[in-house]
Amino acid sequence: MYTSGTTGDPKGVLISNASIICLIAGVDRLLNSVNERLEETDVYMSYLPLAHIFDRVVEELFMFHGASIGFWRGDVKLLVEDIGTLKPTILCAVPRVLDRIFSGLQAKISAGGFIKSTMFNLAYKFKQFRMMRGAKHNEAAAICDKVVFSKKVLEEMSV
Repeated sequence: MYTSGTTGDPKGVLISNASIICLIAGVDRLLNSVNERLEETDVYMSYLPLAHIFDRVVEELFMFHGASIGFWRGDVKLLVEDIGTLKPTILCAVPRVLDRIFSGLQAKISAGGFIKSTMFNLAYKFKQFRMMRGAKHNEAAAICDKVVFSKKVLEEMSV
């Protein structure tokens, strides 16, 4: 594998097959420890550079479980649209991408007005609270999912 070069010139790094297998097992164990298990119905969206070890490990974990992998179109400006089209069940991200998505989402929520943004923020905090106590994402706040987070409602809010 090669380093990204963000701190200097890219460098080749030797990684053994045993190290890759150990990483895959570790990520699988981490998911299991938070009560999540990959299944064949799961979908991963790969958007990190092909030489990124984090992406490689997650892709191989998905292959191990027989799950699906989709790839972005390669245009950062279309990344959110690609996510909406593929609808990944798991998205591995680096902080820079998460910051970009968060900023865009916050701007749209704020533009929805006081009542809509307050509803969204309360529903988000409630769902996050439930998930932090062990509830799965799709079970944490079913009423919020229908009333606030449904695609139709989010489109009406311009989110």
